[in-house]
Amino acid sequence: MALLLSMSCNIFLIIDEIRFKKKKDFFSTINKAITGELNTTTWKKGFNILTQKLKGIDANLLRRKYYYINIWTNWCIPCIKEMPWLDSLAGTLHKDVGYIFISDISEELAKSALKRKNFNLKNFLFLNDMNDFVSGICNERGIKNKVYPMVLIVDVEGKIFHYSTGAYENPKEAKEFADIINKLP
Repeated sequence: MALLLSMSCNIFLIIDEIRFKKKKDFFSTINKAITGELNTTTWKKGFNILTQKLKGIDANLLRRKYYYINIWTNWCIPCIKEMPWLDSLAGTLHKDVGYIFISDISEELAKSALKRKNFNLKNFLFLNDMNDFVSGICNERGIKNKVYPMVLIVDVEGKIFHYSTGAYENPKEAKEFADIINKLP
């Protein structure tokens, strides 16, 4: 009888361990899908990737003193909601700043997300497929998971002047964006 009871307990513990591992693997997979996979790219390398991509797309941005970079993704509703407000405000600011929306998703996914919204954004450049850049800033800041949106203001050398996370919830709040830009040296 003791042997049967012992075997039953062991079987229960084995089954429980299997369930725990499956749940852990499931949540790990969900986390990777939502937050993206970070690689080991350094900030310096990620910033160099950004400047190389700018050379090929819009070399005029390389002449700017600063870059306002908003990191977004297609499933982040607040990221997409704030885009028109930011674009509109960027058009009113007269600082030497290049405005860039960056995503780590594919060009196709990014265009599809924006097409559904029918945005006509004029002041921001879109750069997609930028996982190395996004991983680089996360690694620099010691962040284990990607957070959306992330906002950076950097100079042409890659020095970070401003870092924050979270979206502006309404146009009035988005004026904080203008205040940050206007306070740049």
